[in-house]
Amino acid sequence: MLDAWGLPFQTVHTNAVRCSHNPPSPEFLNYCDSIGFLVVDEAFDKWKSGYYEQFFDECWQQDIRDMIVRDRNHPSIVLWSIGNELAEATRKDNVGVERATLLRDFVHKLEPTRPTMLALAPAYQDKFASVTDVVGYNYSELSYIEDKKKHPERIGLISESYPYYSGLRPYEARDYSPKNPWNYVMENDYFCGSFVWAGVDYIGESMGWPSKGWAATLFDMCMDEKPRAAYLRAMWTDKPVLKMAVVDYSIDEDPGKDHWQTPPMVHDWTFPYTDSRVLPIHTPSNCDEVVLIPLFGISLIDLGRWLLSDTRMVKRCAATAFRQVKLKQHVSHLHLTKPYCKQTDKTLLSLLYNYLMKMGCL
Repeated sequence: MLDAWGLPFQTVHTNAVRCSHNPPSPEFLNYCDSIGFLVVDEAFDKWKSGYYEQFFDECWQQDIRDMIVRDRNHPSIVLWSIGNELAEATRKDNVGVERATLLRDFVHKLEPTRPTMLALAPAYQDKFASVTDVVGYNYSELSYIEDKKKHPERIGLISESYPYYSGLRPYEARDYSPKNPWNYVMENDYFCGSFVWAGVDYIGESMGWPSKGWAATLFDMCMDEKPRAAYLRAMWTDKPVLKMAVVDYSIDEDPGKDHWQTPPMVHDWTFPYTDSRVLPIHTPSNCDEVVLIPLFGISLIDLGRWLLSDTRMVKRCAATAFRQVKLKQHVSHLHLTKPYCKQTDKTLLSLLYNYLMKMGCL
């Protein structure tokens, strides 16, 4: 049963899971042990706020003890997380620091071989972020970059990231930069990694009817891969990857919450229009060059080539190099990604040809 969940993630070369915001089942950890996934085991979400506030004083020790004693022999676990987006993080007094220190020391006493972590919302006090062995930054790639300048010894990771957009300012995540958050991990070796929120659609946190849950993810509830996952698929492997999707804002789909959204994309070319429309085409790839094959009697030179060999372009343009080309009444935008492997024109044409054949376009 768990293979239905794990195998799709393996195909996009995922290698780590953050359990949020509670410990997972023993069966899940056994499965992660067996396939080599790394796991962040998380005790709870909030401390003395939200739903857990009424239980914290009486239950925090028992809840942490239950998690660690049960799970400490699982080799997949690499971090103990003691909280997420905590209200105490913004307090200017020492209450938050003292509480975090209390939980950290309790974990170390029970299991001293693995580091502790807590996940920060974009707003926090610097002294609070200095308590645990590892700091998790939620939607705050630029915050970690700034904190690393002040604290070169700090070890951190992105504990939650948007699937498509990123922030433009440190300590403030409410922006819509087209730079994918994973690019910050590629550009900065001290980033330990990044966890996309979220991997799979789930019931809960709906944005209102007719939505029934959280839909801004990489996979739907049937574990079918969404087009938005293609970028990360290309980034997380050295093997050649070339995908294609069409952006169409008339698509009837649950868009999810604002900052977690991506442009609405589909893998197919079946649209209801009888007139001519301008539709962007995204082609995430880790190859050096992408060539769009003419389908409507236009020569290859009219369509052009998109080179991905200049890594400076990736950093400057947020890994989204694009140009416009005339396809009868249609315009195609090519969304390109950072190169990892070199491919010949012949191989690229073959990849595109096979893809278009599969999609019924030829």
